[in-house]
Amino acid sequence: GHPVNTSPPRAYSIWCGMKARIYNPNNRRFADYGGRGIEMCRGWTESFEKFLKDMGEPPTADHQIERIDNSKGYMPENCVWADRFEQAANKRNNRVIEARGEAHILADWSRLTGLKQTTIARRLRLGWTTEAALFTPNHGSRQKYVWRTPEGDFATITDVAAHYGMPLRTVSSRFSSPSFPGWKREGR
Repeated sequence: GHPVNTSPPRAYSIWCGMKARIYNPNNRRFADYGGRGIEMCRGWTESFEKFLKDMGEPPTADHQIERIDNSKGYMPENCVWADRFEQAANKRNNRVIEARGEAHILADWSRLTGLKQTTIARRLRLGWTTEAALFTPNHGSRQKYVWRTPEGDFATITDVAAHYGMPLRTVSSRFSSPSFPGWKREGR
């Protein structure tokens, strides 16, 4: 048979480390985490099983848990497994993403597409193409808006841009400009 691996699964050690950084004032990294208000969702705090169910084991020994938005805490929608190389790349949150002849930082793409920054970032980490990460509507959350133009209603602002063959920034400015009276973004 195989030798029995007595060390706890890596996910368990990582979970313990997260809790220590958040809840133990004696932890050397507490000041950067719990000390500055970073929290862990209740489900994870109370149950390793819940954490494991949400995250799974890290894919390799090089993967660490990483928060997509560093101002937010440890919760399923804000965490991914990232290896050291990805982590280094993600520290530059202002990296410019290019698509369809336009270049914007993540925050601006988020504003233009109506997708959350965390959604775009997670998709890119999962290996989605830039095109798919930015322009696939998020079916998880119901569309918050309908984009109304003289030629009809659209589900996303990117659909409008594609329909008219215009850059997103042009389309975006039409929705906020009184000179284009038929262009309205309406809440659902």
